[in-house]
Formats: sequence, C-alpha cells, structure tokens
Amino acid sequence: MVRRLAAEALGRIKSEKALQPLIELTLGDNVDFVRGEAARALGKIKSEKAIKPLITALTDENNGGRWGAAEALGRLKAENAIDSLINALYDYDDFTRLAAARALGRMKPKKAIEPLIDALYDWNRFVKAEVASALSEICTKDDEALLKDLLVSEDKFTANLAFEILEGIETREKAKARLFQEMIE
Repeated sequence: MVRRLAAEALGRIKSEKALQPLIELTLGDNVDFVRGEAARALGKIKSEKAIKPLITALTDENNGGRWGAAEALGRLKAENAIDSLINALYDYDDFTRLAAARALGRMKPKKAIEPLIDALYDWNRFVKAEVASALSEICTKDDEALLKDLLVSEDKFTANLAFEILEGIETREKAKARLFQEMIE
C-alpha cells in the first residue's frame, strides 16, 4: 500500500528524477497495484524516456503493469506504441483491454479502427463502452461504412453503440459544416 501511494505521489509531483524508481516499480514490483500505479505515474510525468519500458510492461505477466502501461502510453500519445496497444485489445485482462481502448481513443490512429471494431464484440460491456468511445474519437464520415454493418448485430448492446458512434459522427460533421459556413459569411 505504501509503495502504491508513493508511486501515485511521484506521479503528481511530475519530476523526471522519479523516472528510474518508477520504471523499476513498473517492471519489477511483486504487487499488481504498485506496478499499475507506477506505470500511471510515468504517464503523468510525460517523459519519452518512459515509453520503451511502458511498451515492455504491456507484455508483462502482471495485470496491473499492463493496464497501467496502456493508460500511461495513451497519456504520452506514444506513436511507437500503437501496435502494442492494438495487441493489448486482445489481452485476457478486462482492465488492460479497457485501458488500451482508452489510450487508442486519445491517440486517434486510423489503423486502430478495424481492431477497435472487432473489440466491440468483447464480452465485457465496460470494455465495449470504452471501445465505442475510442471509435467516436477516431472515426469520421469516411469510416461510416465500416460501422454500419454493426447496426444489424445480434448483440443489441453492440448495435446500439454503433448507432451512437454514427450519430456522433453526423453531429460532429454538421457542427464543422456550420462553423465553416459562419466563417465564410
């Protein structure tokens, strides 16, 4: 408990001096929540030096380290972690899949759209909701065709999420058009 709280405090301080101890906790502590909190703290410090160890932590056997690393990589918007985050969408741990979806939503990589659509079929509704949120952030009018097939999904929750994503895209596109029109008038 003390190590987890210390890691959390170091993240709030955001000092680069804390990088190495936090990396060691992320990769080596024997307690899930300590690893997870240390990884999250690395994301709050926002140093590129943390990216490589965080990518390593995404494949750790420790659940806490994986979900914390996914969340931190999203905060860092680490472009070189996109493939690893896409792979994390298939992790057996619910929190890791959820954090990977959230990270991809923050980063908005187009290459994540199809894996995220696949992840809408996740058994966990919280993961599905986070995946839908990520798709809402990434998708544009050009991606509507990929989402329309989901409207007829046998899983009504997934079909409803697809409808909400498409509705959000339409609303966003209308708002952009209205702003553009106001600017030229």
